[in-house]
Amino acid sequence: MTPWRPPITEATFAQHLIVLAAREPEGRPVGEAGGVYQWDRLAYVAEWAAENLPGDFCEIGCYAGGMTTRLAAIARRHGRKVIAIDPFPAGTPYRLAEEVRGGFAYEIAPWPEIEWHEVDGNTSAAAKAIGERRLCFGFADATKEHEHVRAQLATLMAASDGPVCVDDAYVPDVLRAADERARESGGAWTHLRVSSTRETWLVRHTVGA
Repeated sequence: MTPWRPPITEATFAQHLIVLAAREPEGRPVGEAGGVYQWDRLAYVAEWAAENLPGDFCEIGCYAGGMTTRLAAIARRHGRKVIAIDPFPAGTPYRLAEEVRGGFAYEIAPWPEIEWHEVDGNTSAAAKAIGERRLCFGFADATKEHEHVRAQLATLMAASDGPVCVDDAYVPDVLRAADERARESGGAWTHLRVSSTRETWLVRHTVGA
C-alpha cells in the first residue's frame, strides 16, 4: 500500500514560502533582490515536493549547471531524474555560448540523474523532451520575453503536479506571464508572489485538501 502523504496546497506552500523569503536581506539592488538564498529556497521546495509527490524535476534554462546539480543531489536521494533543457544558443549574453555549454557538460558529467536535452525551452520541443512523464517540481529560467515565459510555464504546468517556479520576477514580462497562466488555468493553478524573492511561483490547486 502506498503511504498517504499530505497534499501540497496553496495554503501550505504559501506558509513555507513566506518563512523562506524572510531570510532574504533588505536593501539589495533590484536585479539581485531576493537572490541571496534563492538556490537554498528552490532546493528546499524541490526536496519537499519529492517527499510528497511522485515525479521528476525539470529545469528549463540551465546556464552553468549550479542549480541543475543541486536538483540532481535531491533526485538521487529520492530515485528521481532531472530533465535539463537548454540548447545554449548563440548570443548567450553572459559568456560565449560554447564556453557555457562546455562548463555545463563538465558539471553534470558525474550525475547520471541528469537527462540533458539540447532543445529550445520556449518551443514544443521542451514538452516532447518531458514526454509522458510527470513532474513534482519545475523551474523556468530561460529567456524572459513575455511569450517565451508563457511557453515555458505552459510546458511545466502541463506536466507538473507540484510547484512551478519562474526566475527573475522583477522583469514585468515574467510576472505578467505567470498571472496570465494562472488565470487561464480556470482555478487549477494559483500564482503566489512574495515581493522579497527574486522568483515567483505557481502551485496547483488541490481539490478537497
